[in-house]
Amino acid sequence: MCVGCRGRDSWSALLRVVAVKGELVPDPRRRLPGRGAWLHPSTTCFEQAVRRKAFTRALRLQAGPDVARVADHLTSVQQDEKEWLAEAEALRQASADVAATIAAARPSAPSASGLIWPLSGTITSPSRSDISIDVTPAPWRLCIDRMYMRSA
Repeated sequence: MCVGCRGRDSWSALLRVVAVKGELVPDPRRRLPGRGAWLHPSTTCFEQAVRRKAFTRALRLQAGPDVARVADHLTSVQQDEKEWLAEAEALRQASADVAATIAAARPSAPSASGLIWPLSGTITSPSRSDISIDVTPAPWRLCIDRMYMRSA
């Protein structure tokens, strides 16, 4: 149960927090000894828990703990998540661009040499120059392409 919003969730979705010498320490690996409090890894749940003094009660502390390390941890986790999502979106867009380039370059009928796959080398995404895909055909790919073209 999250000490911030008091909502139930699976343990894998919650961040364990432990008090060490009057300071809250995030325990993402869930290995530190001692009593732990569970928290959703979001700033809203963290702020609610601090406002309601939930860490003091859940961890059975005498005084309010220092929460700076947990706040820093949550900020870095959210920043990493934003960067990850931006990178995933860029890769999705680049793969769509490369797929469109491949589809435009691929003929619908076999070439004069009998090879279906005329491309060789590397295709670079038009929108992102740092993302490229090696499209050099492998012998097994040429066989699959020939079988596909025969059945079409």
